[in-house]
Amino acid sequence: MNLPLPNLRSPRAQTIAAFIALSLNACVHAAPPSLIDLGSANGVTPSRDVLLSASGVITCSADDPGFGPYGRTIPFIWSETTGLRQISGLGGNYVSVDRINSQGTFVGLSSLPGDATYHLFLGSLNTSPVDIAPPGIDQLASFDLNVRSQVVGYYYDPNNNFSMSGYVWDPSVGFQDVGPLPPGHRQAIATGISDSGLVAGNAVSDSNAAYCFIWDSVNGIRDISAGIANNVNNPVIGRSGVVVAPGNSATSGGRGFFVWDAIRGGGDSSRFQVEWL
Repeated sequence: MNLPLPNLRSPRAQTIAAFIALSLNACVHAAPPSLIDLGSANGVTPSRDVLLSASGVITCSADDPGFGPYGRTIPFIWSETTGLRQISGLGGNYVSVDRINSQGTFVGLSSLPGDATYHLFLGSLNTSPVDIAPPGIDQLASFDLNVRSQVVGYYYDPNNNFSMSGYVWDPSVGFQDVGPLPPGHRQAIATGISDSGLVAGNAVSDSNAAYCFIWDSVNGIRDISAGIANNVNNPVIGRSGVVVAPGNSATSGGRGFFVWDAIRGGGDSSRFQVEWL
């Protein structure tokens, strides 16, 4: 069977040809990318730990020449309009940036004056650092930061034998515990947060069984891997709310990735995609 030859004189074919020609011409004549020197601040030039936001804000750091390699780092923030600035932290000598969101807001760790205690803080180009550690809790770690500047992670709960507990910090609400845990469970860690504020994490029972959960302030913790995956650890959640986590299939026992989203849910074992054994 011979296929009919296209009519290369038709308006549609000529339009497609013109589009292809313009696209190729744009690719050939496109300006090559150029390098931008971020410069120096306070006599120090950053060269490591670069984080880039979608808004073009960059955080980076440099080794402090007074402390030797990797003894202490000095963090900076840069934008095209402001140039390079040093990040001050919460008054201590040790400051680092953990992650940055699409708006250029970042979360980091800073020692307090005297360098005996470390707290998480939130900062940006145009705001002063905000200490997000609640009173009485110093050992706080961050895992994720969304577009609404909500931070999630875990802390060592002094009221529960210093077991790990998940939290979410909101600029309006402040610090919230991710819980309460169901009976028979000893810890929960919040590992990610969507742009709508849905938290994902994993909890561990007293028998050391780990499962994947989602959390919000209305519904609390909800197990989303029951009957689908076991031994789920360190789930990540996309900006739209899709959760992916490694674990073992509850039916075959094979190791793979559990997938859940708010519209389809976990559904059944067919949603468990075995990637490797």
